[in-house]
Amino acid sequence: MHQAGSYARACILPKIEDLERVVEEEGYGGAYFETNNAQSLANAVDSLMLNPALRKQYEDMNYAAAKGLPMTELAQWYLLHAKHLIQTNRRNTNTFYATTSHPAIA
Repeated sequence: MHQAGSYARACILPKIEDLERVVEEEGYGGAYFETNNAQSLANAVDSLMLNPALRKQYEDMNYAAAKGLPMTELAQWYLLHAKHLIQTNRRNTNTFYATTSHPAIA
């Protein structure tokens, strides 16, 4: 969403789990379609192609949301969290191997 928003583009998104809620909470918007439903996808595409005002509304909304968090900051956030997950995984793995008494692991 961030990349599409940074180029002021409207998005067509699948309705899966909490995606719609998360997208809207972050200030983005778009046309949604039911997964595994070609007609629903076609309707979502049509809704943006045939309604320029709606498409423009989503484009402006997505651009504003993306401008609130520059791509460099977003990338740094992901790198920071990935590093944290890797370190946590290493600590948990080392703790597991250090405390187990299974002969195949010892």
